[in-house]
Amino acid sequence: MHRKSESYRQANWKWTVEGTRVTFSYLSVDGEEGYPGDVLANVSYLVTEDGTLSVDFLATATRKTVVNLTNHSYFNLAGHQTGVAELYNHRMHVRWVEESSESGWSSSPMDARDSGRVASALPSSWEGIGYLMEKRITETDQNSIPTGGFIKVGGTAYDLRIETRLGDAMGRVSAGYDDNFCVSNYGNKSLAFVARAFHPPSGRYMELHSDQPGVQFYTSNFLPAPADPALVGKGGVGYRRHGAFCLETQNYPDAVNRPHFPDVVLKPGDTYVHRIRYSFGAVKEESSPSVVST
Repeated sequence: MHRKSESYRQANWKWTVEGTRVTFSYLSVDGEEGYPGDVLANVSYLVTEDGTLSVDFLATATRKTVVNLTNHSYFNLAGHQTGVAELYNHRMHVRWVEESSESGWSSSPMDARDSGRVASALPSSWEGIGYLMEKRITETDQNSIPTGGFIKVGGTAYDLRIETRLGDAMGRVSAGYDDNFCVSNYGNKSLAFVARAFHPPSGRYMELHSDQPGVQFYTSNFLPAPADPALVGKGGVGYRRHGAFCLETQNYPDAVNRPHFPDVVLKPGDTYVHRIRYSFGAVKEESSPSVVST
Protein backbone atom coordinates (compact mmCIF):
# COMPACT_ATOMS: atom_id res chain seq x y z
CA MET A 1 0.00 0.00 0.00
CA HIS A 2 2.68 2.49 0.95
CA ARG A 3 5.22 1.80 -1.79
CA LYS A 4 6.50 4.83 -3.64
CA SER A 5 4.85 4.24 -7.03
CA GLU A 6 1.70 2.65 -8.41
CA SER A 7 2.89 -0.97 -8.35
CA TYR A 8 0.72 -3.34 -6.31
CA ARG A 9 -2.01 -0.97 -5.22
CA GLN A 10 -3.04 0.30 -8.66
CA ALA A 11 -1.94 -2.55 -10.90
CA ASN A 12 -4.44 -4.68 -12.81
CA TRP A 13 -4.49 -7.99 -10.96
CA LYS A 14 -5.70 -11.19 -12.58
CA TRP A 15 -8.69 -12.72 -10.83
CA THR A 16 -10.70 -15.90 -10.46
CA VAL A 17 -14.01 -16.55 -8.67
CA GLU A 18 -15.06 -19.77 -6.97
CA GLY A 19 -18.33 -19.62 -5.05
CA THR A 20 -18.06 -16.78 -2.53
CA ARG A 21 -14.27 -16.58 -2.87
CA VAL A 22 -12.43 -14.27 -5.25
CA THR A 23 -8.67 -14.58 -5.70
CA PHE A 24 -6.43 -11.89 -7.21
CA SER A 25 -2.90 -12.53 -8.51
CA TYR A 26 -0.10 -10.17 -9.47
CA LEU A 27 3.44 -10.80 -10.71
CA SER A 28 5.92 -8.13 -9.62
CA VAL A 29 8.93 -8.57 -11.89
CA ASP A 30 12.56 -8.46 -10.80
CA GLY A 31 13.68 -4.85 -10.32
CA GLU A 32 10.22 -3.28 -10.04
CA GLU A 33 10.66 -0.23 -7.78
CA GLY A 34 14.18 -1.47 -7.12
CA TYR A 35 13.13 -4.65 -5.31
CA PRO A 36 14.98 -7.86 -6.23
CA GLY A 37 13.30 -10.98 -7.55
CA ASP A 38 10.08 -11.88 -9.26
CA VAL A 39 7.32 -11.94 -6.63
CA LEU A 40 4.07 -13.78 -7.31
CA ALA A 41 1.46 -12.42 -4.90
CA ASN A 42 -2.04 -13.77 -4.33
CA VAL A 43 -4.82 -12.41 -2.14
CA SER A 44 -8.18 -14.13 -1.69
CA TYR A 45 -11.39 -12.78 -0.18
CA LEU A 46 -14.01 -15.17 1.17
CA VAL A 47 -17.38 -14.25 2.71
CA THR A 48 -19.05 -16.88 4.91
CA GLU A 49 -22.58 -17.14 6.30
CA ASP A 50 -21.45 -16.45 9.87
CA GLY A 51 -20.62 -12.84 9.01
CA THR A 52 -16.87 -13.35 8.55
CA LEU A 53 -14.70 -11.90 5.81
CA SER A 54 -11.49 -13.88 5.36
CA VAL A 55 -8.52 -12.28 3.61
CA ASP A 56 -5.52 -14.48 2.84
CA PHE A 57 -2.23 -13.33 1.30
CA LEU A 58 0.35 -15.69 -0.23
CA ALA A 59 3.58 -14.75 -1.97
CA THR A 60 6.70 -16.43 -3.31
CA ALA A 61 9.92 -14.91 -4.64
CA THR A 62 12.78 -15.92 -6.91
CA ARG A 63 15.35 -13.90 -4.87
CA LYS A 64 15.58 -12.64 -1.30
CA THR A 65 13.26 -9.66 -1.08
CA VAL A 66 11.03 -7.68 1.26
CA VAL A 67 7.35 -8.59 1.48
CA ASN A 68 4.93 -6.98 3.93
CA LEU A 69 1.40 -6.85 2.52
CA THR A 70 -1.74 -5.58 4.23
CA ASN A 71 -5.38 -4.68 3.74
CA HIS A 72 -6.16 -0.96 3.95
CA SER A 73 -9.97 -1.10 4.07
CA TYR A 74 -11.74 1.80 5.79
CA PHE A 75 -14.51 1.07 8.30
CA ASN A 76 -17.31 3.06 9.89
CA LEU A 77 -19.78 0.74 11.59
CA ALA A 78 -22.42 3.47 11.75
CA GLY A 79 -22.52 3.66 7.95
CA HIS A 80 -20.14 5.19 5.45
CA GLN A 81 -22.22 8.38 5.20
CA THR A 82 -22.11 9.22 8.94
CA GLY A 83 -18.57 10.59 8.98
CA VAL A 84 -16.58 11.84 11.91
CA ALA A 85 -19.52 12.38 14.28
CA GLU A 86 -20.30 8.68 14.47
CA LEU A 87 -16.69 7.57 14.17
CA TYR A 88 -16.12 9.32 17.49
CA ASN A 89 -18.89 7.19 19.01
CA HIS A 90 -17.07 3.95 18.21
CA ARG A 91 -15.35 2.17 21.06
CA MET A 92 -11.96 0.61 20.26
CA HIS A 93 -9.97 -2.10 21.96
CA VAL A 94 -6.58 -3.50 20.86
CA ARG A 95 -4.79 -6.59 22.15
CA TRP A 96 -1.46 -6.35 23.97
CA VAL A 97 1.67 -8.44 24.47
CA GLU A 98 3.84 -8.46 27.57
CA GLU A 99 7.55 -9.07 27.88
CA SER A 100 8.52 -12.38 29.48
CA SER A 101 11.96 -13.31 30.76
CA GLU A 102 11.53 -16.81 29.36
CA SER A 103 10.05 -16.39 25.89
CA GLY A 104 10.48 -12.69 25.17
CA TRP A 105 6.76 -12.16 24.55
CA SER A 106 3.56 -13.59 25.98
CA SER A 107 -0.13 -12.77 25.95
CA SER A 108 -1.64 -11.53 29.17
CA PRO A 109 -5.29 -11.13 30.25
CA MET A 110 -6.68 -7.85 31.40
CA ASP A 111 -7.11 -6.86 35.01
CA ALA A 112 -9.56 -9.15 36.79
CA ARG A 113 -11.85 -6.29 37.76
CA ASP A 114 -12.39 -5.55 34.06
CA SER A 115 -12.41 -9.07 32.64
CA GLY A 116 -15.10 -9.99 35.14
CA ARG A 117 -17.61 -7.68 33.47
CA VAL A 118 -19.69 -9.78 31.05
CA ALA A 119 -22.34 -8.23 28.84
CA SER A 120 -25.55 -10.25 28.70
CA ALA A 121 -26.00 -9.25 25.06
CA LEU A 122 -22.99 -11.25 23.91
CA PRO A 123 -23.29 -14.67 22.29
CA SER A 124 -22.92 -17.48 24.83
CA SER A 125 -19.67 -18.61 23.19
CA TRP A 126 -18.03 -15.38 24.45
CA GLU A 127 -18.87 -15.89 28.11
CA GLY A 128 -15.86 -16.20 30.39
CA ILE A 129 -13.33 -15.14 27.79
CA GLY A 130 -11.16 -12.24 28.94
CA TYR A 131 -9.79 -9.31 27.00
CA LEU A 132 -6.23 -9.19 25.72
CA MET A 133 -4.74 -5.73 25.42
CA GLU A 134 -2.00 -3.72 23.76
CA LYS A 135 0.96 -2.54 25.84
CA ARG A 136 3.40 -0.90 23.38
CA ILE A 137 3.66 0.74 19.99
CA THR A 138 6.66 1.16 17.73
CA GLU A 139 8.18 4.61 18.19
CA THR A 140 8.35 6.89 15.13
CA ASP A 141 10.04 10.17 14.28
CA GLN A 142 8.41 13.35 12.94
CA ASN A 143 8.16 11.74 9.49
CA SER A 144 6.41 8.63 10.88
CA ILE A 145 9.53 6.48 10.29
CA PRO A 146 10.20 3.93 13.06
CA THR A 147 13.20 4.75 15.25
CA GLY A 148 13.66 1.13 16.32
CA GLY A 149 12.37 1.88 19.80
CA PHE A 150 9.10 1.13 21.54
CA ILE A 151 6.73 3.28 23.60
CA LYS A 152 4.78 1.81 26.50
CA VAL A 153 1.18 2.90 26.14
CA GLY A 154 0.15 2.92 29.80
CA GLY A 155 -1.34 6.27 30.77
CA THR A 156 -1.24 7.62 27.19
CA ALA A 157 -3.83 8.14 24.47
CA TYR A 158 -2.55 4.89 22.93
CA ASP A 159 -3.66 2.88 25.94
CA LEU A 160 -6.55 0.91 24.48
CA ARG A 161 -6.29 -1.92 26.98
CA ILE A 162 -9.86 -1.21 28.01
CA GLU A 163 -12.45 -0.50 25.34
CA THR A 164 -12.30 3.26 24.82
CA ARG A 165 -14.55 5.77 23.05
CA LEU A 166 -12.64 7.01 20.01
CA GLY A 167 -13.75 10.62 20.35
CA ASP A 168 -12.34 10.77 23.86
CA ALA A 169 -9.11 9.03 22.90
CA MET A 170 -8.55 11.11 19.76
CA GLY A 171 -8.98 14.28 21.76
CA ARG A 172 -5.66 13.39 23.37
CA VAL A 173 -3.68 12.99 20.13
CA SER A 174 -2.82 15.90 17.87
CA ALA A 175 -3.76 14.55 14.44
CA GLY A 176 -5.34 11.17 15.04
CA TYR A 177 -3.92 7.64 15.12
CA ASP A 178 -1.42 6.30 12.62
CA ASP A 179 0.60 3.87 14.73
CA ASN A 180 1.80 0.28 14.77
CA PHE A 181 0.56 -1.62 17.82
CA CYS A 182 2.57 -4.70 18.85
CA VAL A 183 -0.02 -7.43 19.18
CA SER A 184 1.52 -10.91 19.13
CA ASN A 185 4.52 -13.12 19.69
CA TYR A 186 7.09 -12.82 16.91
CA GLY A 187 7.04 -16.55 16.26
CA ASN A 188 3.30 -17.12 16.76
CA LYS A 189 1.79 -17.85 13.34
CA SER A 190 -1.65 -18.95 14.55
CA LEU A 191 -4.69 -16.73 14.19
CA ALA A 192 -5.09 -14.57 17.28
CA PHE A 193 -7.45 -11.83 18.41
CA VAL A 194 -6.06 -8.41 17.44
CA ALA A 195 -8.70 -5.74 17.96
CA ARG A 196 -12.38 -5.00 18.37
CA ALA A 197 -14.48 -2.02 17.30
CA PHE A 198 -17.99 -1.46 18.65
CA HIS A 199 -20.59 1.18 17.78
CA PRO A 200 -23.03 1.35 20.73
CA PRO A 201 -25.85 3.35 19.04
CA SER A 202 -26.26 0.70 16.32
CA GLY A 203 -25.01 -2.28 18.31
CA ARG A 204 -22.68 -3.24 15.46
CA TYR A 205 -19.25 -4.67 16.17
CA MET A 206 -16.24 -5.91 14.23
CA GLU A 207 -13.61 -8.29 15.58
CA LEU A 208 -10.23 -8.70 13.91
CA HIS A 209 -8.04 -11.81 14.06
CA SER A 210 -4.71 -12.24 12.29
CA ASP A 211 -1.37 -14.07 12.38
CA GLN A 212 0.78 -10.91 12.08
CA PRO A 213 2.84 -9.31 14.91
CA GLY A 214 1.54 -5.77 14.38
CA VAL A 215 -1.51 -3.75 13.42
CA GLN A 216 -1.48 -0.18 12.09
CA PHE A 217 -4.37 1.71 13.65
CA TYR A 218 -5.20 4.64 11.36
CA THR A 219 -8.02 7.18 11.61
CA SER A 220 -8.11 8.71 8.12
CA ASN A 221 -5.89 11.63 9.08
CA PHE A 222 -4.92 12.41 5.48
CA LEU A 223 -8.39 12.51 3.98
CA PRO A 224 -9.67 16.02 3.08
CA ALA A 225 -10.18 18.49 5.91
CA PRO A 226 -13.76 19.72 6.60
CA ALA A 227 -13.21 22.91 4.62
CA ASP A 228 -11.69 21.12 1.61
CA PRO A 229 -13.51 19.37 -1.25
CA ALA A 230 -14.45 15.86 -0.12
CA LEU A 231 -13.26 12.59 -1.61
CA VAL A 232 -16.43 11.40 -3.35
CA GLY A 233 -17.33 7.83 -2.50
CA LYS A 234 -20.21 5.37 -2.66
CA GLY A 235 -23.51 6.95 -3.59
CA GLY A 236 -21.87 10.34 -4.03
CA VAL A 237 -21.13 10.61 -0.30
CA GLY A 238 -18.23 12.89 0.59
CA TYR A 239 -15.49 11.27 2.68
CA ARG A 240 -13.40 13.49 4.95
CA ARG A 241 -10.78 13.38 7.67
CA HIS A 242 -11.53 11.07 10.62
CA GLY A 243 -14.61 9.68 8.92
CA ALA A 244 -13.41 6.07 9.15
CA PHE A 245 -10.72 3.88 10.70
CA CYS A 246 -8.33 1.23 9.39
CA LEU A 247 -6.81 -1.74 11.18
CA GLU A 248 -3.93 -2.88 8.96
CA THR A 249 -2.38 -6.12 10.19
CA GLN A 250 1.28 -6.30 9.25
CA ASN A 251 4.88 -6.93 10.13
CA TYR A 252 6.46 -3.92 11.86
CA PRO A 253 7.19 -1.03 9.47
CA ASP A 254 10.86 -0.61 8.55
CA ALA A 255 11.62 -4.12 9.80
CA VAL A 256 14.17 -4.59 7.01
CA ASN A 257 16.36 -1.95 8.71
CA ARG A 258 15.68 -3.07 12.30
CA PRO A 259 17.25 -6.47 13.03
CA HIS A 260 15.41 -6.75 16.37
CA PHE A 261 12.02 -6.43 14.60
CA PRO A 262 10.29 -9.53 13.16
CA ASP A 263 11.96 -10.76 9.97
CA VAL A 264 10.40 -9.27 6.83
CA VAL A 265 12.65 -10.91 4.19
CA LEU A 266 11.10 -13.56 1.95
CA LYS A 267 13.59 -16.15 0.66
CA PRO A 268 13.33 -18.36 -2.43
CA GLY A 269 11.60 -21.62 -1.53
CA ASP A 270 9.65 -20.01 1.32
CA THR A 271 6.04 -18.78 1.18
CA TYR A 272 4.81 -15.54 2.67
CA VAL A 273 1.53 -16.21 4.51
CA HIS A 274 -0.72 -13.55 6.02
CA ARG A 275 -4.22 -14.37 7.26
CA ILE A 276 -6.92 -11.93 8.37
CA ARG A 277 -10.43 -12.57 9.69
CA TYR A 278 -13.00 -9.79 10.08
CA SER A 279 -16.04 -10.95 12.04
CA PHE A 280 -19.13 -8.73 11.99
CA GLY A 281 -22.26 -8.81 14.11
CA ALA A 282 -24.67 -6.80 16.20
CA VAL A 283 -25.98 -6.85 19.75
CA LYS A 284 -29.26 -5.42 20.99
CA GLU A 285 -27.89 -3.72 24.06
CA GLU A 286 -26.31 -0.28 23.68
CA SER A 287 -23.89 -0.91 26.52
CA SER A 288 -20.45 -1.95 25.36
CA PRO A 289 -19.70 -5.70 25.59
CA SER A 290 -16.64 -6.44 27.68
CA VAL A 291 -15.66 -9.88 26.46
CA VAL A 292 -14.21 -11.00 23.15
CA SER A 293 -13.47 -14.27 21.44
CA THR A 294 -9.84 -15.32 21.19
